[in-house]
Amino acid sequence: MIRWCSYCQEYLGESAPYESFAITNGICPGCVSLHGESLSVPVRATELRQFYSELFTNMVSGKEVSIAEVLQRSRDLQIRPVDLLIGMLQPALYQIGDSWAEGTLSVSGEHAATAIVTSLVEIIRHTDPARKLSGSNRPDALLINADGNYHTLGLSMIEALLAMHGYSSQVVVPGIPVDEIIHLAETSKPIVLGISISMKQQMQTLEELDRWANGRPGPIIVAGGFYVRNTPSLPLSNIRRARAADDLLSILTTLESKP
Repeated sequence: MIRWCSYCQEYLGESAPYESFAITNGICPGCVSLHGESLSVPVRATELRQFYSELFTNMVSGKEVSIAEVLQRSRDLQIRPVDLLIGMLQPALYQIGDSWAEGTLSVSGEHAATAIVTSLVEIIRHTDPARKLSGSNRPDALLINADGNYHTLGLSMIEALLAMHGYSSQVVVPGIPVDEIIHLAETSKPIVLGISISMKQQMQTLEELDRWANGRPGPIIVAGGFYVRNTPSLPLSNIRRARAADDLLSILTTLESKP
């Protein structure tokens, strides 16, 4: 389920069941402090659901989507670009990935979806604070594709999300061998090392990183990506699982809040 604040239209993250891409409304902590927890759902929340439904349907079906129209409508609904990216476009990409794997999505449909997400990522990259925080040599999060993973959008979206919450990152795509991942982690010393896995064959990267991390200080290793999201469990003792983009953000914010 995709959770949104009924009042400020902020994306609140995902919750089980993760295979459902429907919107459920709640209230963010900021709006609770202003309005309380028992207010009725405003009309704008209904409009948001309608916008999401139309956008999701068009992207998954492969229809042409105008980035200008999407941005204008999101502005009218007071949706921030990063919330649009992670809370609406990302779930559509999940479903598109499933459709692509099943052979039910056309090449033009996949290209149309990629184009709109790429455009929005670039818009976010050129705004503060994203411009200042991306590509750091001492990043809070080092985000790397596993060797053999050639997808670029997923980590770019995570980079944008982290930047809009004040966290620096360094993204490495396409995938690189595990020894290079380890060297980069040891030299850049991130708080979190995020690894994106798109196929089962790339699990070997996680297994080697799990052995490397055993009993040694270093970054928190978090695995995500298409394959990890759709796998029931991750039987590795030194690697955490991220089924949603905000899982990695939650790890960083939790560490920051600890004394």
